[in-house]
Amino acid sequence: MRQEAVLGVILCGGAGVRIGGRKAMTLLAGRPMVAHVANLLEPAVAGLAVAGSAEAAFALGVPNLDDPPDVARGPLAGVLSALEWGAARGAEWIVTAPCDTPLLPAGFATRILEEEKDADAAFA
Repeated sequence: MRQEAVLGVILCGGAGVRIGGRKAMTLLAGRPMVAHVANLLEPAVAGLAVAGSAEAAFALGVPNLDDPPDVARGPLAGVLSALEWGAARGAEWIVTAPCDTPLLPAGFATRILEEEKDADAAFA
């Protein structure tokens, strides 16, 4: 897999009610959770964006992707915006991860991409 053909999107939508709001910016070990997830994705992707949180996107210095109009709100709207963003940039693959999974194993994105071979999609 050519790294330049892979983009990453961190899904940051949702009110974060159970965690007290601002889920992506909640601190873990002194850093926002979204920063931990970005560090996990960055080695495997040529570009990164955030879906659903302008604040988190600004903190990372990456684009924020709004939900497409006329679709139901929720995680799949973020995935759709990620797919549209990637298609507009000629990406072959989009790796997504939710902002509230800062403890994903190191290299998870690379491992998923290595397993894709001839598949249309890969997931963990």
